Amino acid sequence: MAQDDKSLRIIIITAAVTALVTGLITNWLPTLVTKAIEWMRQDPVVIVQVFNDDGTPLDGVKVLLSHSTTDAALDFGTTDKDGLLKLRKVILGTLALEAVLEEGSNVRKHRGFYKIDSFPYIVKLSRSKDFSLTAVSALPSANPTPNATPSPFANGSPTPSPLASPATTPVGTPTPGSRDAFRIRYGKEPLTTDRRVKARLEIDWVEGTQVPELKAQTSAGTIRLEDVLNEVGIELEVVVSDKLPVSVMGSDNSLSEEEAKRIAASYRNAMQPDKWHFYLIVVPKAENEITSFMFDTETRSGAALVTGTRAPDRRFFFFSVVHEIGHMLNLPHPFQAYGDTKSVMSYFWRWSDWSWDDPRIYRFDQFGQTHIRRAPDEYVTPGRSAFLDYGAPVKWTHL
Repeated sequence: MAQDDKSLRIIIITAAVTALVTGLITNWLPTLVTKAIEWMRQDPVVIVQVFNDDGTPLDGVKVLLSHSTTDAALDFGTTDKDGLLKLRKVILGTLALEAVLEEGSNVRKHRGFYKIDSFPYIVKLSRSKDFSLTAVSALPSANPTPNATPSPFANGSPTPSPLASPATTPVGTPTPGSRDAFRIRYGKEPLTTDRRVKARLEIDWVEGTQVPELKAQTSAGTIRLEDVLNEVGIELEVVVSDKLPVSVMGSDNSLSEEEAKRIAASYRNAMQPDKWHFYLIVVPKAENEITSFMFDTETRSGAALVTGTRAPDRRFFFFSVVHEIGHMLNLPHPFQAYGDTKSVMSYFWRWSDWSWDDPRIYRFDQFGQTHIRRAPDEYVTPGRSAFLDYGAPVKWTHL
């Protein structure tokens, strides 16, 4: 009888353990695996950029993606007006990407396989030859090797002081033949001498956010926002103004362009007649995961900075503030106009050797300096003409 009781206890214990393990496998384990995969997919990014043969961005290109760990291709949507599409649901491994452009009955396709071994990762495609691959590169790490400070100049030139212009080239005078020595035709004659103006940057911030440092430590010393603008003839006063309630963000707590305009209409201070006025809203989140944007393209007088996004470097937010001020001064992205330059108006992921220690990336390039100092007032003053309105058909002339 005792032997029978012992056998029964063993059977019961075995059944209980089996049931417990089965429950773990069928109920908990899939959930844990799913959560782990979702966690891995939150931050890794593959950026697809498609552009025409002349370098202009190409929108409306459908991007399909399949992966070594998935069975079916996923439709990730189409490239935006900047020719860009961010793919976030990607993990390390072999990536099969297909770009499709339908132009009436003409369908162009590109299919390529890429070894994704680091994030973020950029895939650049050209429209020519059915989206031939022009470059695939891993972006530089936001945390470089300690004590390793790369030179900010590819040609090995000595590092100048942070905002020093070449002694033989006055600010506002492009060097003929240089990469960014371009002139644009305005509707009126440009100024013959450099202007000097006073300006105010008004900053409102949503409760729970923090206004970032308006300076950056570089290999050539500390660069402040006031220094950057003083170089182009703008004497800047920074005013941290209102703390805004979270309710201004709308029901989804994600700022849209229309919500930003409503905030500006309600909270922006009156403009002073003797000063240019820049308005900046600091928010935790924006639609479409944008990190910063100029929301008032009709008059170029307002922009938003999104600090709740993951930044590649702590200096990224300072860079973004200067970038949006550049847009409010009617500056385009160089790669969408006259050719890319390593300057504050560029995108960091377009350069494989981008360094946040490089003082050039916080400054305006030669065209930007010339435009800000000498463009007719209405084409540069915030609050005047629409974005990229220069009063005449756009025509870039290389000097």
